[in-house]
Amino acid sequence: MLRAVPADALGAIERPLYLAAAMTGLRQGELLVLRWSDVDRTASRVRVAESYTRGAFDSPKSHRGRSVPMADRLAGELERHFQRSYWRGDQDLVFAHPATGHVLDASNLRKRFRSALAPAGAPDLTFHVLRHTFGTQMAAAGAPLRAIQEWLGHADASTTEMYAHYAPDPTGGATFAQRAFGHASTPSPDGAVSGMPHGPAAPIERNGSEPEADGPVKRTARQVRYSRAATDRPGEA
Repeated sequence: MLRAVPADALGAIERPLYLAAAMTGLRQGELLVLRWSDVDRTASRVRVAESYTRGAFDSPKSHRGRSVPMADRLAGELERHFQRSYWRGDQDLVFAHPATGHVLDASNLRKRFRSALAPAGAPDLTFHVLRHTFGTQMAAAGAPLRAIQEWLGHADASTTEMYAHYAPDPTGGATFAQRAFGHASTPSPDGAVSGMPHGPAAPIERNGSEPEADGPVKRTARQVRYSRAATDRPGEA
């Protein structure tokens, strides 16, 4: 998607901004007023001290500051952005408007974000999905949900529970499933399926009762369909 961002003055700001959104989980309003003094290259942290909502500066949604770990990839991208930017003072905005140094227009930013999705072949998504990208990726990497809650600034732990399904399985369930069921089933020339138990099994009638011992056994093949579950779209958090 970053390659589909327009190659204009605003696009040069938007590329590192989108990356920062996906790799820090900051809300759009928090990113718009992020200052260079909030980017701690030594500690590899990004500090969240304020937000920008409805055209006014405000405290973050949780009403308290927080800090978020910063990956080396993002640190490198922000350093390159810093070198290109005209606005490099400690109190200057990291993602300042290139001509004025003021806060970017949030509505226009959302429109430009969505217009960059189609050329990239991505579905129609909102800017907020980048925040969820951070949550799911950190959970998949094994980060504790309590830490993710702090990083995202969730006041309620139940909000962070949406990422629990992306966390590694602590029970090692896949290993047990492989041990129990073996390799993928393959049909043999006689129609049997390898990996399935062989030998006669007591057939069960539709009503759940066993047929008479000398009665005919009807074998029916059941077709099993697999479908991909619809992708959940959690609400904004």
